[in-house]
Amino acid sequence: LHRGEQLFEVHVCRARQVSKNLNNVEYNATRVSELMPFMEFDLHKQIMSKLKLRAHNAVFGLRTVLSIGEGMVTCVATGTSVLLSALPIPQPLAMLRTDVRTDFHQTS
Repeated sequence: LHRGEQLFEVHVCRARQVSKNLNNVEYNATRVSELMPFMEFDLHKQIMSKLKLRAHNAVFGLRTVLSIGEGMVTCVATGTSVLLSALPIPQPLAMLRTDVRTDFHQTS
């Protein structure tokens, strides 16, 4: 275990359609269950991206909280990210700039 553990938190929010009939519990449950796989996928993607940005490769004490509101479902994951020497070391992050123009012509 290397030094440098950090608090880790990622958020995922999804809007959901609200049934006009507020007593339609089955419809609301179906909509939330349809959103769950996509929220889990996005949560995993954000966790992996944040680990890569920090050059860490593990998360301990991962805790997720799902909140279902009137028109939105949110999921928050928290934990402690670390760099473990027993796991593969993440590759350094390389950023490329793609909006650079190479044909600079000056007009007078």
